[in-house]
Amino acid sequence: MTDEPSVVDPGLEDRVRTLVARAGALRDEDQALDAGLPHDLTEDLAVAAVDLQAALRRPGPADAAALARACRALVDVTRLQGELREQVVAGRFGTVARIHRSLSRLRSATTVAELLPAAAEELGRSCGFDRAVISRRRGSTWQAEAIWIV
Repeated sequence: MTDEPSVVDPGLEDRVRTLVARAGALRDEDQALDAGLPHDLTEDLAVAAVDLQAALRRPGPADAAALARACRALVDVTRLQGELREQVVAGRFGTVARIHRSLSRLRSATTVAELLPAAAEELGRSCGFDRAVISRRRGSTWQAEAIWIV
C-alpha cells in the first residue's frame, strides 16, 4: 500500500459500481427497452463518465492500481451507455416494424365496425400496451368507440 492518493474518491467508485449494476440489469432484461429508459440512469451514467474523466485528468501522483480501476470504470460506463442506447434504438425500430405489420392486418377490415375494435387491439399489441381505447368527440361529448384490454 502506498501513501499516494487514490485517483477516484471512494464515493465515486461506489456510485459507479451501483450505476453499472443498475444499467447491467436493465440491459439484460429480455424485453426491448422503450422510450421509458430511465432518464435519471442515462443522466447518472453521463455524469459518472464526466467525473471519472475529471479524476483521471487530475494532476499529481496517483497509485497505478487506482488509475487502472478508474480507467476500467470509465470503460464500463462508456460501454454500458452505448449498449443501452443501441437497445433503445433497436426497440424503437422493432416497434415501427410491429406497427407496419399491424397496419397491414387492418387493411383487411371492410367496415368501420370491423376496423375500430381491430385498430384498438393492433394499437395495444404493436406498441406493447396492456390496454387501448379508440375514441371520438361529438360536440362536447367524448365517447369511447373501441376498447382493448390484455
